[in-house]
Amino acid sequence: MASIAGSFTFMPCCKLKQSCNFNAVKLVINRRSFPSLKLCSARVSCKATSDTLNRVCKIVGQQLGIPDGYPVTGETKFAVLGADSLFTVEFVMDLEKEFGIRIEEVSSRSITTVQDAADFIEELIAM
Repeated sequence: MASIAGSFTFMPCCKLKQSCNFNAVKLVINRRSFPSLKLCSARVSCKATSDTLNRVCKIVGQQLGIPDGYPVTGETKFAVLGADSLFTVEFVMDLEKEFGIRIEEVSSRSITTVQDAADFIEELIAM
């Protein structure tokens, strides 16, 4: 099995305000085109701005009574912080108030990390 390392640039779909649904990519190396490569899985997501992420971190810290020096980052999982179902309800309410948005209960179930929450907020604001 061979592997290829490289980089490419594209405009994320969320910036274009359209959905992404692709299952193959075209590979071009040194102006030589290769047949499309099938993707096993792909996820395109927009990372939230640092302002949104910081605001979400602040809400998490307040809700869970986390000391100021304790690191809460985008990768922080709510379960690791000891969050329960009551936290989720209060957290969603605080996010709605802070950002002036509405989060459906079904959508809130997929939010498991601070970054998930911040990214979701950015998507809602962009709509």
